[in-house]
Amino acid sequence: MCLLGREWLTNSDKVNISIAKQDRTEMKDTGVLGHTWNPKSDTLSIRQPKIQSENNLTKRFVLKVIASVFDPLGMLSPVLLKGKLLLQNLWKQNLSWDDVIKDEKFKEAWSDVRLDICKISECSFPRCLSMESNENITYNLLCFCDASMKSYATTIYLHQKYGSEVKVDLVFAKTRLAPVKTMTVPRLELMGVLTGVRCLKFVEEQLKLEIEGSYIWTDSQCVIGWLETTKKLPVFVSNRIREIKSYVATRISYVKSKENPADVATRGATIHDLRSNKLWWNGLHWLTEYFEMPSETAKNLIEDSSTVTESTRVVESNSENFETEFLDEENLSIACTINDHDNICAPFGIDSTKFSSVDKLIRTTALASRFIKKTKKQKCENQSLTSQELETSENMWILYLQRKNFKETICGIYNQKKTTLQRQLGLFIDPKGILRSKGRLENAGITEGAKQPILLPRKEWFYLFDNRKGT
Repeated sequence: MCLLGREWLTNSDKVNISIAKQDRTEMKDTGVLGHTWNPKSDTLSIRQPKIQSENNLTKRFVLKVIASVFDPLGMLSPVLLKGKLLLQNLWKQNLSWDDVIKDEKFKEAWSDVRLDICKISECSFPRCLSMESNENITYNLLCFCDASMKSYATTIYLHQKYGSEVKVDLVFAKTRLAPVKTMTVPRLELMGVLTGVRCLKFVEEQLKLEIEGSYIWTDSQCVIGWLETTKKLPVFVSNRIREIKSYVATRISYVKSKENPADVATRGATIHDLRSNKLWWNGLHWLTEYFEMPSETAKNLIEDSSTVTESTRVVESNSENFETEFLDEENLSIACTINDHDNICAPFGIDSTKFSSVDKLIRTTALASRFIKKTKKQKCENQSLTSQELETSENMWILYLQRKNFKETICGIYNQKKTTLQRQLGLFIDPKGILRSKGRLENAGITEGAKQPILLPRKEWFYLFDNRKGT
């Protein structure tokens, strides 16, 4: 029931009859707490902001319109994401507040954003989420997290169960833009999980219900690896992992990207698409059957992933370095290092410019590797270098060059976010962690290296000096 001035409005016909006619309003829709309430359908909708016609499009006007949309629960955050991204791109252009935007690309983007904002009141959501029975209901909070190169997001659902009846509804969502300073996708995924934990605490406090359990799902195996590892992590990662673990009531599991509701928020959506998107409003279909993913189910999801092999794992080690380690059936361990400033260290810090040929460089790297093994008292050959040692050293340099030049593509493959280069060349990562291309020669009678060539940057010295690997 709502009091409007001196008149009353309610969604119950029985209560309406009991209210005197002079005290009962005849309005169909009314404003409640900054939203529009339809008492007949008992739904809420976001108020459409008043957008004045502009002769000259400016950054000030774009911000004014986007900020005028009041959506504190983030119910329509996928729609508003496009406007926020547009505003961020305008900031990158170093425009003043009242500079006229003349670029047609920005004008077209604004046209799409404005169209969705003008239709924002057409999308409504239920006001009341409670079940009919008020006794013996168990409540759980389910959180999904996701990230892309442009944003990271979290969505929270209230899971209600009474006997065999189950109800799942979206109660809160938050989307944040990725920093202008480039950050790797795994770290953005970590920020998404951290935001999810903070939002879970907030929602649990505000609902004032007896929550039985809280659960988080993410499609980043890298973040799950950081949470489970006992190795020393970089300061940036370890501080956020510590805060996530401090929320002891939460259990974190893996979910496929295509089944992740938060993926809708990081991609963005139109009003028309969001209105009928059941994944966004009610979560995954299996949440009505069970909300804690069995370990076997999570294991199968990981093994079925087409872009992540069983023998590949990503870990972060050393207090200031991001180390990616690949293990194949023969326990081949190859590592390259990317520090917080995105500088990549060559294998053993060797300066490649001091070598006249790739062969000399590879042999020197193999000897350095053998020397390190001996200092660690590991078993190694005492005779001439073996073909296995030379191949390992060569792969180390290939990995170094690929991570130096194609880091964004590699992160995208691991996190199942397709990039333009991956689509164009059919890129994938083999069991040794090397980036290769799938071509049209899979059935040709040629070597495996020629069928699936290794991707190397054209201007690098390694590419110019060496063509033995089918590059």
